[in-house]
Amino acid sequence: MYKITEALERALHMPYPAGAYLLSRVVAAEWGPLALLETEDCDFDLLAFAEEGRCSLFLIDTLAPLLTKFWKSGEGRLVSHPETALFEVAWGGARYRVLNASVGLKGRERWYVGGESEAAVDALFAAVCTWKTAGEGAVQTLQSGYFDRDKRLAAAIQTARLDDLVLEPHVRAELARSCLGFFEARETYEAHGVPWRRGVLLLGPPGNGKTHAIRAVVNAAGRPCLYVRDFDGDDEAAENVRALFERAREVAPCVIVMEDLDSLVPPTALSTLLNELDGFAPNPGVLTIATTNHPERLDPALVERPSRFDRKVTFDPPGRGLRLEFLRRQTEGWGEGSRPDERQLGALADGTEGFTFAYLKELCIGALTTWFYADRERPMAQVLTEELATLRRQIATPAS
Repeated sequence: MYKITEALERALHMPYPAGAYLLSRVVAAEWGPLALLETEDCDFDLLAFAEEGRCSLFLIDTLAPLLTKFWKSGEGRLVSHPETALFEVAWGGARYRVLNASVGLKGRERWYVGGESEAAVDALFAAVCTWKTAGEGAVQTLQSGYFDRDKRLAAAIQTARLDDLVLEPHVRAELARSCLGFFEARETYEAHGVPWRRGVLLLGPPGNGKTHAIRAVVNAAGRPCLYVRDFDGDDEAAENVRALFERAREVAPCVIVMEDLDSLVPPTALSTLLNELDGFAPNPGVLTIATTNHPERLDPALVERPSRFDRKVTFDPPGRGLRLEFLRRQTEGWGEGSRPDERQLGALADGTEGFTFAYLKELCIGALTTWFYADRERPMAQVLTEELATLRRQIATPAS
């Protein structure tokens, strides 16, 4: 019988079924009395589980020259990812032997977990997968056909509050009723024989708060979130749409987020999306929130059939009252000498008709930066006026 290192080398050059079978036999023979669990489930992300301090993981040996290093720019640190390695893991008062292996000509990832009993290895497997998919504050992104737990997006969501957003009262009320109220209304849905699912479509020009509103809703809901970054091209898009809703049914109650829906779903996957939103699968507890800047580009089957997107919430450019409130909030932390007074804020609100929230924010940031680094001797009111004129010219000049 081969040793594990020899079996790994052979398994990499064999068709996948044969390589997996060979490696399974060798691992079972070498690990003797240990209960063995084998998995290819991408939710068994043991390295990320350990990285968050949820278990202790010790690298015993790299069994092939596949210790990949990459830089996590958002966290400013170097990370090592052993692609074929042997570990010892301590979790829940027990110790485990774990092998991570690339098997077959295309290098499919496979995990082997050995523990003192079947119950012990099953418990570790369940803990890792539950943390990855539905743990507290879990945000999963779907990108290139894979789900990944996104800590940075989760952190951004956790800081978003509906009360902090400058919104028209009817928009705030609709979000609370259609999104947050959905999760509290399960018994009402079921009592009336209505499927407990909902689709909400946020419409309007870019820069008017749709993304911030979604983050605040997800945070307030306190449910797992599945955020779609892409569906990975025409050939695989339909399969990835199915995978998205299958995952949603596994972790429900949950929120699916699909921003820029008009450009996110290729034509080859449209029928699949329509069926998943309103097909045979009941999708209980699934709230789907989508956005679009161009509703005219969406297929009528998406926007005109209520059972797919039951509610449509429009985010228009803010009127004078909202512009004034937004400018107050943006400048309230400015120091003495730079903060505009109420009269100046009113003049800015009058002069920014047609501005989105994004442009209003740019007005404040641009003026403050200019004043602080270059023109602190000039009154802030003058700097703001000049910055406003610059942005006015940008808005009036179409992008080439």
